[in-house]
Amino acid sequence: MILLRYGLATAVFSGVVAVLVAIAPGALAGGLGDPILAPGTPDHSEVVIAQEDLQAIGYGIVADGQFGPATEQAVISFQKQQGLSVNGLIDQETGNALTLAASAQQRRVSAPASTSLYTVTPSDTMASVAQTFHTTVSALLSLNNLPVPVLTPGEQLLIPATATNHATAGDPAVRSAIVADALKQIGIPYHWGGASPATGFDCSGLVQYAAGLAGISLPRTSSAQFQVGVPVPASALLPGDLLFFNTYGWATHVAIYVGGGQFVDAPDSGQVVHIQSLSNSYWNARFIGAKDVSGL
Repeated sequence: MILLRYGLATAVFSGVVAVLVAIAPGALAGGLGDPILAPGTPDHSEVVIAQEDLQAIGYGIVADGQFGPATEQAVISFQKQQGLSVNGLIDQETGNALTLAASAQQRRVSAPASTSLYTVTPSDTMASVAQTFHTTVSALLSLNNLPVPVLTPGEQLLIPATATNHATAGDPAVRSAIVADALKQIGIPYHWGGASPATGFDCSGLVQYAAGLAGISLPRTSSAQFQVGVPVPASALLPGDLLFFNTYGWATHVAIYVGGGQFVDAPDSGQVVHIQSLSNSYWNARFIGAKDVSGL
């Protein structure tokens, strides 16, 4: 459960989240879509919170409470990176995304070695996540220090590393076939909308093609592919698992894990299908989850 912090006073009563809008000095009054924090907001604690979150995800600004040009440019850069409306304002949409991004980064840094991270999808409930990873709701609540079993799409949950038995799940032969068929496409040019060696591939087209040769029917787009399969913790990846990334919006890039911390993908215009490293800072920061589709 993510509680928004920018211009919002939030309370939890018996599992019900009550949000009270509090207009800060310098903010523009109005409806929920109006700015909460804007350039020119004077020395304000919520500006400091926003600046600290921007710092946490890699923006080199000073948390001085002043919504000046440096903070505005950092917000604009963040909005572009997240595929949000670019206006330099911390409105409800941007505040939500910033809270999620900072929370995810903090969990990456502080997660105990005995746990892994799982990114919540829109269809998840706490009960369904517990069932998927063979654990209990109470265990997830305790591990994540959550007062109530309420989830927000995009937030990351700590999962006990022993809660999954991915190595014995799915079909190893299918996973191997997916990898082998994807690796055969190395050097094929990227082509938006492409899904065959003759036309070239975009990211989801490559995944759909390789999985199809292995007998697995997948949806066409990366966001739709993210909705199928069995979630896999980052600590339990196996060759053939699908990796998903937030490049300019939710689950906008997909790749195929090949082992050894590497993946094969069709990255972007002007490039070709090739192998990349999950430890690359760009991809590591944008990784949102993995799925095993070998048992579909």
